[in-house]
Amino acid sequence: MIFGYASYMSTDQQTVDQQLDVLIKYGISKENIYKETTTSVKLDRPALIILRKILQKGDTLVTESMSRLSQSTKDLLSLVEEFEDHGIVLVCLKENINMRAQNGKLFISVLSAISQFEDNIIVQQLNENFFYTRDYGPWGNRIIPRHDNIIVPMPLLIYQ
Repeated sequence: MIFGYASYMSTDQQTVDQQLDVLIKYGISKENIYKETTTSVKLDRPALIILRKILQKGDTLVTESMSRLSQSTKDLLSLVEEFEDHGIVLVCLKENINMRAQNGKLFISVLSAISQFEDNIIVQQLNENFFYTRDYGPWGNRIIPRHDNIIVPMPLLIYQ
């Protein structure tokens, strides 16, 4: 069975009408299209939760764009893995991704590598911020040890 999923981002001008038209033109019946009525970047969206419960092995989930399914690379990869584990095919029309085809699997592999790269960058930035804060204090003032072992921020030394 083929299901559709439509969601909108948090802008006032945006509706799901265009996505619904695209999904209907793809051949999905209106009864099988699930649309979000709330916005969230997490996976706890009501329509997505319902879809995840009803999708079965051999079903196909079609979305207009990958960004409608998830804005987070990690969440998207988690969903794709969940769908693959349950034998559900994901199709993203705008990006021309079909997980049944080899190019879809290649794209997800590249996306996974990018996600890992993002994680490494985040860890690196956190470490840099930690060491900077340790060395310069939380407000960026250089901490200078005085001869009596009392640490005083540099701006206070200027006024003394």
